Amino acid sequence: MKTEVDVVIVGGGIMGAATAATLARRGERVALLERRQIGHDRGSSHGDGRIVRLTYAEPDYVAMALRGYDGWRKLERASGEELLVTCGGLDIGPEGHEVVRSIHEMMREAGVACELLTASAMTERFPQLRASESADALFQPATAVIRAEAAWRTYVDRAIVDGAEVEEGVEITSMQTGLGVTVEAADGRSWRAERLVLTAGAWTNKFLTMLDEPTLPLETTHEQVAYLSPREAPVSHGPDRLPTVIDYFDTPLFYSLPRMSAEGSHAGVKIGWHRSGAPVDPDLSPRPPRPEFLQAIAGFTRRRFHHLDDPPTTVVDCLYTNTPDHHFVLDRLPGSTPIVIGAGFSGHGFKFAPAVAEVLAALSRDEPTPVPLDSFRLARFAGATVAPHVGA
Repeated sequence: MKTEVDVVIVGGGIMGAATAATLARRGERVALLERRQIGHDRGSSHGDGRIVRLTYAEPDYVAMALRGYDGWRKLERASGEELLVTCGGLDIGPEGHEVVRSIHEMMREAGVACELLTASAMTERFPQLRASESADALFQPATAVIRAEAAWRTYVDRAIVDGAEVEEGVEITSMQTGLGVTVEAADGRSWRAERLVLTAGAWTNKFLTMLDEPTLPLETTHEQVAYLSPREAPVSHGPDRLPTVIDYFDTPLFYSLPRMSAEGSHAGVKIGWHRSGAPVDPDLSPRPPRPEFLQAIAGFTRRRFHHLDDPPTTVVDCLYTNTPDHHFVLDRLPGSTPIVIGAGFSGHGFKFAPAVAEVLAALSRDEPTPVPLDSFRLARFAGATVAPHVGA
C-alpha cells in the first residue's frame, strides 16, 4: 500500500512532531513516521522536563529562544495544556567567569530582564543552594521548565487534529529519491512525497546512507540524569521556590531542574552532568548507572545543595547526538530533491522546538526562514569554522 503525501517526516521525536504540526496547520499533507512509539525512552525527547531559557551568549540562539517561548505559549493556548512552568534560572560561575559575563552582556543587549548576583545574595534568595564566596550568579526570571513528554505528545495530537498521518512502529528499509521521495517499510507499506524532512536524531546517518547521501559528523553519546529527593527542608524544592541552575564551575558542567513532581520515579530535583557520556550505538539496550557519573553527581550535590539525599532515587538514560561544534544542523541537502535535515540538538535543543519547526517547515517549502541560519548550515563542515557552543 502506497500513501501519497506532500511531506514525509522521518523521526517522531520532539522536532519531528513539532514540524509535522507546523506543516499540517498550513494545509500540507504530512506523514510522520516513528520507529518506536510516541513517548518512548530510547532517544532524546522523553522525560519530565527540560530547561527553557534565553540566557545565551550567541544572538542567533537568543532570537530562536524568543521564538521558542512564543511558540510554547501558542501551543498551550491551542491545546489547553499547561506545558511551561516559570521558575527562574541561575547561571553560576567563578567570579568574573567569561561565559556568565558574556551571557549577561547579551541579555542586556537583547533587552532581557536579568540580574547579576553575588554568592551571598544568591544563597540568601535561594537558601536551598550553597555557593563559594567568589561566585557570580546570573538570575533570569523568565527561565522555565517545559513538561517534555507532555509537550511532545501535545504536538503529535495537534498534528493529527490538523490532518497529519502519524505512524508508529515503522521500520524503514528503503528511501529513494527521483521524482520526489519514496519511503518503504518492512511491513510492506510505503509513502511517496514531494519532500522529506529528516529529524531522526541518533539515526540520521543511517537514513542519509539509505539515500546515498554523505553522512554528517554526528556523535551519539550515552548520557544519564539523576533524581535526588530533598530531605525535610525549611523551603520548597519545587518550581515555586527553586530555579534551574547551570553551573560552570566544572567541566563538563552540571545543571539542575527543580522537583516537578512529588511522587513517582521522577519525584526529585533533576541533576545532569552535561556531555559527560561516552560514544554509544543508539540501538544498544539501556545501560546501568555509570560509577563515575554517580560519583560526580554526589560531589556536585554536596557542593551546591543543602538538603538533597544521596544516592539518587532514579537514574534515567538519554542519548545526546551532537556535531563537533555543538551547533545544530538546519539546512537543505544540495541537489534537486528537497531533503531537509534537522539534527544535532542534544543537550540544549528541546527548548527551541517551536522555532526549529518553523525553520524546517520554511526550508521544506523553499521559503525564507524566520531566524538566521549561518551557524547551522551544512557548509561549515567543508572548512568553515564556528566557535563551539557551551551550555545546557
